[in-house]
Amino acid sequence: MSPQPQRRNAELVRAATITATADRNRRRNRRSPLTALPFAVAATAVAAGTALHTTPTAVAVAGVAIAAVCGDVAVTRRPLTPQDRGSARLAVLTTAGIVLAAATAPLSLRFGLVVTAVAVAASWRIGRHPTTRRRKRTGELAEAWPQAAATVGHPELTLNGPVIDRGVEGYTYRVMVPAGKTIEFLDRLAGPLASALGLRADQVQTELDPDWNRLGAVHIREADPRDSTGELVDVTVDTVADPIPVGPYADGKPFNLHMFIDEFGAISGMAAGDMGSGKSSLVVRILKVWRRTPDVVVLFADGANGRDFGIWKNSFFRYTTEPREFLAWVKILGQFADNREREMARQGWRVWKPSATHPVVVLKVEEMSKFGNSPYGSEIAQGLGRLASRSRAIGLIIFGLTQYPVGLNALGPDVRRGMANRVQFRDGENGSMILSALPPRQIRAAENGTFYAETRDENRRMTAQVFWTPDDERPAIITDWESRDYTAFAVEWAAAERRTPPAAAAGNTRRPQPDPDSGDEQLFAGGPAAATNTVEGQVLAVVPTEFPPIRPLPARGPELTYDEADREFRVLLREHGQVTSRHVEQAVGWRRGRVRRELIAPAIDAGWLTPTTDTHGDRIYTPVPEWLRAERAAR
Repeated sequence: MSPQPQRRNAELVRAATITATADRNRRRNRRSPLTALPFAVAATAVAAGTALHTTPTAVAVAGVAIAAVCGDVAVTRRPLTPQDRGSARLAVLTTAGIVLAAATAPLSLRFGLVVTAVAVAASWRIGRHPTTRRRKRTGELAEAWPQAAATVGHPELTLNGPVIDRGVEGYTYRVMVPAGKTIEFLDRLAGPLASALGLRADQVQTELDPDWNRLGAVHIREADPRDSTGELVDVTVDTVADPIPVGPYADGKPFNLHMFIDEFGAISGMAAGDMGSGKSSLVVRILKVWRRTPDVVVLFADGANGRDFGIWKNSFFRYTTEPREFLAWVKILGQFADNREREMARQGWRVWKPSATHPVVVLKVEEMSKFGNSPYGSEIAQGLGRLASRSRAIGLIIFGLTQYPVGLNALGPDVRRGMANRVQFRDGENGSMILSALPPRQIRAAENGTFYAETRDENRRMTAQVFWTPDDERPAIITDWESRDYTAFAVEWAAAERRTPPAAAAGNTRRPQPDPDSGDEQLFAGGPAAATNTVEGQVLAVVPTEFPPIRPLPARGPELTYDEADREFRVLLREHGQVTSRHVEQAVGWRRGRVRRELIAPAIDAGWLTPTTDTHGDRIYTPVPEWLRAERAAR
């Protein structure tokens, strides 16, 4: 990461830390005079022991009495609870007693009284110090862990080091995962551990160490993680190279999305999830952070026909809902890339250097499947595939959004392969994932805006939450985007547009279906260049015809138990050498999400099953040769 984003990231994290500390200080109870009185006791005792031996005892007694009365009045006037007020008065009387004893005692005893007072004050202060109290708390938590592990039936789950106190956010147990277990094992224990520790289920998060799969972490959340990142909600960035604080992880650490890095270039991305899972909220969050960023321009291809972003259409440099116009953009961007590469060669740049006059271009594609499955889909996929290999250097960010299972490969495998930023929202157990590894758990239906993320530098396998942008804030954001001046960039765009040939008719043989709302009742539309000639004739006979299916599709079998399903899974691998999740789903009668969690993921983590992707983007699971030979030999 270049120094500038690092500094900006550090500033954002520092601001969040300062805010969390201020919130923690505000939540503390008002301190009583007990905090300062021990030091006053020691100072007064020393002064009395050194000076009052030459002063008449009556004067000392009178002075101490007056000081005690003044102290009691001060305590009474303080807005303290009755318990704190009583303790403070007791401390005042104790102080007065020690001073009187030091003043009236023989000279030989005064030094002992002074030392005793100082020792009592010091020990009391050490016991009340936040560090001591935090150490005592973590020690108590560590002592309670074996009982909690035994309660959930896994006493072998031992701690690996002291409990980490994260302050207002909560604390973390570092545990040793038993041999042969995975993050799935820890995740299944989250609910029972929450019950054993007397917490809510959503307060417990699990995480596996990326470098050593025997070391895990159980994060206990005592406060809403958004409290510690509240300062980041309304943040804006000055340049596209600054990270975008999307939202907090479950442990309170902010998730920062990098879409451009100096000396590296543009980073494309993709977000996938069910309808209503939070994809549009992510885009609105990015637009909110970029609302005052001068070196970024957005082209928006809306495959949802303006459902969520129709009101934003005047905010972007270009906006369309038509596949044909989107194809024209792709062709213009091809010439645009040529122009920028020539400029970079002339300037001696390795990657594009964004500015207000020559900004980074962000191509956002909502519902990619509409454009990929349109009559122009093959040309769009080819054009974007060529752009994907050049986008990093020329300052072009392609960011797609899709529901699944449709749409993941709608714009071609080259585009998907180049998307290093991947955000996975709730998938509804449809089984199509854009992440490189299965997440530790399924996101629940009620967790809108919750996601897993993989970026170029980070893959925590922990859920995060998008900062929600209220509807009443969006008009102001739209106004900021509409007030942008695109004059300088329009010149660069027009130069590329002049050198681009116009988009032709659909380049494939698929005919577009008639729009049911257009009133067109023609059953066999001819597409953009439909012929007007028709053939008239007379129907002589109607012969019923049955077409056999192209390939048999077996019905899903009855749902098996885990042992039966595991045995059937191994039989499929042994007989066929490789399987897909659909094959396993049909054989064991389970839904695809359960097949992934309980059969496929443990086998991958154990190291004897390898996932690969074919040319169509489908996942194929192949056992390692040693395992396959051993299984076949055993039979």
